[in-house]
Amino acid sequence: MAKDHKIGGNVRESLWRRKVGAPGWGTSFRNFLWREHDNALFRHTGKIIQSGIKTFKPFTVDPRPFDPENVNYSFLERILFKFIYGKQEKCEDQLKKLGLLNDKAFSCTCYLDEVGNIPQKGQYLAWSESSAVVYANSVIGARTNRNSAGIDVLCNVLGKAPYFGFLTDEGRKASWRHRAEGEQCTQSTAFGQRHRP
Repeated sequence: MAKDHKIGGNVRESLWRRKVGAPGWGTSFRNFLWREHDNALFRHTGKIIQSGIKTFKPFTVDPRPFDPENVNYSFLERILFKFIYGKQEKCEDQLKKLGLLNDKAFSCTCYLDEVGNIPQKGQYLAWSESSAVVYANSVIGARTNRNSAGIDVLCNVLGKAPYFGFLTDEGRKASWRHRAEGEQCTQSTAFGQRHRP
């Protein structure tokens, strides 16, 4: 029988798995910042930081929404971006205080060597960047669900992820099959691989 332990209340130990490797979480900066005054994730992240809590391991996040240093935006675009992303610096300051891997840790492809958030086969993760989740599960063989940014913040603080879905052996099994028949595949990439005569 699983032991109970306290993490903000009783939580069954069997429902949580220890994460290994640098966790990554991503979120849409627009949703994270635009309405900072009523955004629960922004407020709660601030409370976590004020409490002196940092993440279990350094993390990466999705790319910045715009790049004013390297892209020549029009005057109108700059005004619009300042309105929409005016809290970008405050957000990045929060991320650094929480445990951001480094100043270059903004990427949809956090698993690449140059970003440095590389999981190993079988590792448990808490990732919310959809393409990274697919890559981690399908190519690397790591285990992660497509979490919300709020769940990922909490997972990265605890160093544990809820044990369900793609983290479980049962959740990784296919639930249906697709059979395609034909004499010749006219589009060589139709099924994700090159046609070999």
